Amino acid sequence: MVFTHAVDFLEDFFLSIGPGDEPKFPHVPVTLRSVWYLTPRQHAMETVAYVTIFAPMCYVALKQALNHSKWKNQRPIRAPTALDGVLGAITMSSFLGVSGRYEYIGSPSWILFGFTVIALYHAIVLQLACLVTEVNIATLMSPPNVLRSLGEWYRPAQYGMCFVLHWVHNLSITGFVAIASSSKVLKPLLSPKQH
Repeated sequence: MVFTHAVDFLEDFFLSIGPGDEPKFPHVPVTLRSVWYLTPRQHAMETVAYVTIFAPMCYVALKQALNHSKWKNQRPIRAPTALDGVLGAITMSSFLGVSGRYEYIGSPSWILFGFTVIALYHAIVLQLACLVTEVNIATLMSPPNVLRSLGEWYRPAQYGMCFVLHWVHNLSITGFVAIASSSKVLKPLLSPKQH
C-alpha cells in the first residue's frame, strides 16, 4: 500500500537524520535539544497524514482564490523594488484605513491557502530542521503546557488552534477596518467609491 511504503520510507529517513543515542552536535545544550514525544514511526505517519490532508486543501484553496473575480480583475504590476516595499509599508495601510477604500483581499480561499502553506511549512520544513539540527525550533525546548498535557494529540490540537486563530486574525482585521472606515471622523473623506 502506498501509505505504508511512504511511512516506512519516512521512518527510515527520520531515523537516519534524527538524534540517536549519541548526539550529533554535542555543543548544543541539553535543554535546547529536540525531544521526541512520539516514536519515529508516529512522526512519519503524522507527516504523511498532514501532507495528504493539507496539500490538496492548499491546491484547492489556491485554485479557488485565483479564480475569484477580484483577483482576475486586478491589473498586472511591475516587480516591486526595495523602495516600493518601504514606501508601501509606511503609507499604504494608513491611506487605505483613513480613506475608507480598504478592500479585504483575504477571501475565505486565500485564508485557507495561507493556513495550509503555514501548516505544510511546520509539518515538513521545521520538523526536518529540528531533526537535523537536534534543536527544537518550533517550540524551542518543549511545547507549551497546554499542548504538552495533550500528549500524542498535541500536534493536531496545535494545527486546530492555528486554523481557528488564522480566521480570527483575518476577520478581526476586517472588522476593525469596517468600524474605522464607517466612523463619523472619516465620512468627510470621500473615496472614489463613495462618489
